[in-house]
Amino acid sequence: MPAHRPSGPRGGDELIIGLAVPLGFRPSPAGVLAGLALLIVFGTGLGAFSFVLAIASRPDGTLFWGVTQMLLFPLMLLSGVLLPTDLGPGWLRAAAAVNPVSYIVEAERALFAGRLVNAPVLYGVIAACAVGAAGLFFGTRAIRRGV
Repeated sequence: MPAHRPSGPRGGDELIIGLAVPLGFRPSPAGVLAGLALLIVFGTGLGAFSFVLAIASRPDGTLFWGVTQMLLFPLMLLSGVLLPTDLGPGWLRAAAAVNPVSYIVEAERALFAGRLVNAPVLYGVIAACAVGAAGLFFGTRAIRRGV
């Protein structure tokens, strides 16, 4: 994660954007579309990882629920989507720096603000593509073996 994070919307982005639009904030239409594309790539990878986990946790599914609770919530909390991690302790910033979701969050913020060519966007695209490619690789492999 870059040392300097650009200023932009922080946690609770939907509420902030919803309140900021009447006050003059104009999300970039191109940025919104690019942000949706980024989320589609990331979501595809996450969905494929979900298939891997579901296949591995058959027949009762307890592994699935345990892993999602132990992994997905910390990933979301350490991404800075709810609370900024900039002012947190060193261990929190270090954990956020290895969290791919934090790069995607920063990319989304930059894209919505119209900064299409920006370092956080590049890092977010790399993180989303890495999760998407790894998810598709392991997901198709698990489905082929599990069906």
